[in-house]
Amino acid sequence: MNWRLIRKDYVLMLKNPLTYLGILAMILILFMTVSPYFKLYGNLRAEGEEVVYSDGADIMDGYIPTPKDERWEYVSKKMETVLTSDYGMSQEDAEKQMKEIRESDWTVQEIRQFFIDKYDLIGFASVWEECSYKKADITEMQQYLDNVFQKDTYTNYFARKYADYLGISSILFTMIVFSILLMRDMRKNIYSFIHTKPISGRTYVLGKFFTGISFVICTIVVFTLIADIVALNIGNSYGYPTNFWDIWGNIFAFDLPGILLTGCIMLFISLLFKNIIPAVPAMLLYFMYANIGTISTEEGYHYQVKPGAVFVRFSQMFTETEIPSGIIANQIFLLILAIILLVSSIQIWERRRDA
Repeated sequence: MNWRLIRKDYVLMLKNPLTYLGILAMILILFMTVSPYFKLYGNLRAEGEEVVYSDGADIMDGYIPTPKDERWEYVSKKMETVLTSDYGMSQEDAEKQMKEIRESDWTVQEIRQFFIDKYDLIGFASVWEECSYKKADITEMQQYLDNVFQKDTYTNYFARKYADYLGISSILFTMIVFSILLMRDMRKNIYSFIHTKPISGRTYVLGKFFTGISFVICTIVVFTLIADIVALNIGNSYGYPTNFWDIWGNIFAFDLPGILLTGCIMLFISLLFKNIIPAVPAMLLYFMYANIGTISTEEGYHYQVKPGAVFVRFSQMFTETEIPSGIIANQIFLLILAIILLVSSIQIWERRRDA
């Protein structure tokens, strides 16, 4: 690598207003999305108020998962009302039917199919989902969180949400950084001029890659250090266990491979077409692919990690986030693909230089 060229590229980025717009966008995305998770006891239900249920709320909204017995009580009453009002069943028979179903140990999908087959009734799964979470009072919230944080640290749950939104914002920022680095070099006259210089493909490609990735990582380190310190203080103020390395471990595992691959994709496509423009929409399509959800009869529309996804989403409730299955293989695939594209970029440069 040519350190003089790397230094010039750093100066180029620091002089470009797009760099600061990208940094500002990252700050806004991270602040707006993760700061609510610092406030665990906000928006709670006053004791004595009617309980409100939801199918997709979160801790910062004052909701906790509805206990199973309470959830069954809610669903039973709803279904009993439907059976008595729409199917002419007596209250006693409706209660008996729901009691038998509850004691059957069936899954939600099996119960759903039972109502379809026996009563031609569609909607059990929707009723079950609409009471997934309940608005908690201060006592319920405290009991729930005390139980959750006996099993894991506050910072680890926070780290997954932070890694989620950092993944989104850092991929976009990486695209901006590499666009700035390559935009000038891809102009026809400059591109031809560079190839007349005694710069090897390894020197050029690895230099650009190192410059862009190191700039992105330095930015992430600053943001993450601030977020980590705040999260540690917040967790300790609540009396919950914390760990300084939780956030760093999640970023390393879930965000870094995608950032490395994004830089390699931007380099490869730009060098292949001698133009930065095709790389941007290609990367945006990849971004959309990674973020798109899946429709299933069991869960409806929900997020699911796609094979080769460039970032990982933790879309569940704050205290219900889980590491997706198959994610280790996915991250290894991203790293292998990044290496292949980096080597291919070097070969493209060398062939153009020798031509």
